[in-house]
Amino acid sequence: MISLLHRACPGGRNDWPANHDATHNFSAFPPRSAGASPTGTFPLRSSAPFCSNICFFSCLTAALRAFAPSRLRVKTFLPLTLLTVLAFAPSARAADFMIQADVGDRHVEGRPTHWSADRVQMMLRDGQFLDFPTAEARNFRRTSDRFRPYSAGELRTKLFAEFGPGFDVTGTGHYLVVHPKGQKDRWASRFEDLYRSFVHYFSVRGLRIKEPEFPLVAVVWGNKQQFFNYAATHGVNIGGNTVGYYSPATNRVHLYDATAGQSGANWQHNADTIIHEVTHQTAFNTGVHTRFAGCPRWLAEGLGTLFEARGIHSSREFPNRTDRINRQRLTDYRRLFPKEVDPAYLGELISSDRAFDRDISKAYALSWALTFYLVETQPRRYAEYLALTAARQPGEPYPEAKRLADFTKIFGDNFSMLAARLSRFMVDVK
Repeated sequence: MISLLHRACPGGRNDWPANHDATHNFSAFPPRSAGASPTGTFPLRSSAPFCSNICFFSCLTAALRAFAPSRLRVKTFLPLTLLTVLAFAPSARAADFMIQADVGDRHVEGRPTHWSADRVQMMLRDGQFLDFPTAEARNFRRTSDRFRPYSAGELRTKLFAEFGPGFDVTGTGHYLVVHPKGQKDRWASRFEDLYRSFVHYFSVRGLRIKEPEFPLVAVVWGNKQQFFNYAATHGVNIGGNTVGYYSPATNRVHLYDATAGQSGANWQHNADTIIHEVTHQTAFNTGVHTRFAGCPRWLAEGLGTLFEARGIHSSREFPNRTDRINRQRLTDYRRLFPKEVDPAYLGELISSDRAFDRDISKAYALSWALTFYLVETQPRRYAEYLALTAARQPGEPYPEAKRLADFTKIFGDNFSMLAARLSRFMVDVK
């Protein structure tokens, strides 16, 4: 599951939701059965128009300060001071310097990515994304001319403080895994192994993989109740059958131990959850996808379900083609698509995310089938398509027409032929 909580910028473009406190989430790891599962939407299109005349606020700040009662100055004009300092940046998007501020009850430091008279968006030093009203910033100052993410050691210290004495934090190279005390051997290496498998899979297929900017954080809760309590407290809307999710907003994976720490229990359910969520997290941190750039949902979920197969995530141990088939998704596909795939439905899946809202199991099944077909028959084109969608800028709108144009640029615009070839290919998948 990928879950995203954000607050929309007032006065933004039409693709901002009307509800400024909307929670956006979607299941990247739905139940294995055809039962109920989380629904929602994925892309965060943070593209509100930003003030291009910030110097105006500098002049206004000076003038108002001269005439305002002294006891009102700090409280009333801090937002304008914030914009005054930000005015030294070359544009109202994607600065490289760092700022500090008190926002609500949080003391934060990071890189401003977008700002306006109404809102500021920041990438924090731990990789989390923060969107807040400009007026809420207090004690603001610029701290550095260059953005510097936390080192693994710095972030590890902060995670210890955040999660408390019941948890350990284990570093594995690219990962910091928060897990119940005494369970290092059950969790830590699995995340790093999957990361390396992901990088190897795409590197040999010619896709340029970049190093993550931040240490990757995974949080393992000891039981289901802890997991759901945390999600509810942090405004993450997940269904009752959800066992894990990746949040682009926090850049963290959360899951719970389905075995409840029992050494003799079947660990496969934990493994399946880790594989799917680490695939999402790795993709969004290595340049395969781009956070907040409206990644098509079929593409993200198709990749997540692709890696569930042991011949994908552990290709060295399972090199045969039959090992690359996701058996559960194949069963779902054959049940939900007993005849040929409808070209119109295929086109809708590619150009929008509405299919996931109507029937999430059907959308997942076809997302996996289409992804498996493309990587098996047109791997170079699939890699080109991933690179094309990942090249988009965070916050850039991704309307249906553009999504369709990007796909047809790589794979052609004959959806009837694509649907027929996909259907014939899937008949032969055993």
